[in-house]
Amino acid sequence: MEEGSQGLALPMWLGYRVSMRRASLFLLAALCACGDEEEIVSAPPRPTEVGAHPDDFLGEVGCSRNPGAMQSYVLTLIAWDDAEDVTPFVVGSTGPAPCSLIAGFRDVIVVGKRYSAEIDGYEEAPSELAPFGDPSSGAREMVMRESGALAVPRWTTRCATGASNAVTSLLNELVRVRPCEPLRDASSSDTAIAIGPETVLGDDPCSVADTIDIQPDPSGLAPLACDAEPIVFDAIAGERYSFYVTADSADGTTRGSECFVVAVEGQTVEPACSTPSAEGSIRVSLAGVETSGGAPVCPAGHYYTVSIGTENLTPVPVPCGAVAQTSSLLPGTYLMMVSVRDAHGIVVTTEPTCAAEVLPGKSVDAICLANR
Repeated sequence: MEEGSQGLALPMWLGYRVSMRRASLFLLAALCACGDEEEIVSAPPRPTEVGAHPDDFLGEVGCSRNPGAMQSYVLTLIAWDDAEDVTPFVVGSTGPAPCSLIAGFRDVIVVGKRYSAEIDGYEEAPSELAPFGDPSSGAREMVMRESGALAVPRWTTRCATGASNAVTSLLNELVRVRPCEPLRDASSSDTAIAIGPETVLGDDPCSVADTIDIQPDPSGLAPLACDAEPIVFDAIAGERYSFYVTADSADGTTRGSECFVVAVEGQTVEPACSTPSAEGSIRVSLAGVETSGGAPVCPAGHYYTVSIGTENLTPVPVPCGAVAQTSSLLPGTYLMMVSVRDAHGIVVTTEPTCAAEVLPGKSVDAICLANR
C-alpha cells in the first residue's frame, strides 16, 4: 500500500496505476535521451512522511462496523527539536481516518526532527465526523457532521511518548510513530451476538419469507416475524456459535440456512449465514467404521463411492479418510449404499450402509454402519 498525504493511504490499485504511469514516462525520457551519455534519468523521490499505522495501536480492539468496534481515529502529531527537548509543540491533527488505513503528515514534516503522536479512536465512521471549525482547521476535537454536537472519543493512546522515545523523520521515507501504549477505553460495551431476519434473509426479508425460526433459539421466543428486531444476547469472547434457521413463506415453502460466528470481546457481532435454500446435502465419512472382524471397511489407499439406488452421488471416487459431500437433495430420509474400491478401481466391498435425514439449507452428517 502506498501512503498518501494528510493522513490517508492511497488504495493499492491507485498506487499501482500511478507507479505504472510514472514508469512509462521515465522509460520514454530514457529513450529520448539515449544519445546523451551524460544525462541520467531517475525516478522522483518518495515523500518525507510521519504517520501512524492501526496495526501499531489497535491491539485487541476490533476495526469494523460492528457496535463496540472502532471505525475511525484522529492522529495528533507532536514535534520535538531533539532528545533533550522539554518544550514540544503540536503540529496539528488529521481529519477522521478509517481505522484500516495509515494517517499522518507529509508537507509539514522537517527532516531530522523528532515526533510523537496521540491517538483518539471513535466508534463513529469517518463520514459521521468533522473537525471542529472546518475540515482544514487541524483541530483535534471532532463534531458530529449532521448535528454539530461534540464527538467524544472512546479510545485514546500515545505513541513514541516523550522526546527521548520520539521517532526521527527521515528524508524520502515514511516513518511510523511507534511503539504505542495500549488503548485506554473510556467506556465498555457488551460482548454479544445479534441475529435477526435481515441477518439471514438480506435487506428485504419480508420479500423472502414471513417468519424465521432460530435453532437453538437464544431468546426462547416463538418464530420471529420478518420485520422483527434482531435478537441480541450475551456471548463469551472467542467462543464459536452456530445456528440453524428456517424461513417459512406464505405458500408453504421452507428454506433453511446455517449461520456461524465467533464472539468478539466488547463487540456485538452478526453471524455469517448461507443463502437460504429449500434443499440440503449430506456429508459421508467412513472414518471409524469397521467390519465384523475389526478391520476398517475403507482402508488406506482405497476409495469409495456413495449411491442411492442407481444414482451415484459421488461421480469422482473419494479417498478413504476423506469426507464425501453430496449435491443438493430434497428434504427427506435417505438410505445410501457405499462401494469401496482399491487403487485400481476394483470394488472390494459394498458392505457399509449410511442413512441421513436431509433438512432444508443444511449439510447433515450421515450415520454409517458396516453390515453385520
